Amino acid sequence: MKKADLLSTLFVGIDISSRNNVVALLDFESQKTLQSFAVGNNQPGAVELANRLADYLRSRKDLTKLVVALESTSFL
Repeated sequence: MKKADLLSTLFVGIDISSRNNVVALLDFESQKTLQSFAVGNNQPGAVELANRLADYLRSRKDLTKLVVALESTSFL
């Protein structure tokens, strides 16, 4: 990814737990959290996450790309 692309990218970090997922929206420099919120770790929570990301991207015309990262989980 070119630096120009990075500057127009919204980075999303998701911390997963059994009940809720905590979401942080970050800029390229990761010096400040643009927005953070929690959604349920279920289908309605996934729909809410998608809608909130879409709404945020619509409000920021300078952000044209999206990168999402989340932690891996394991089952025992």
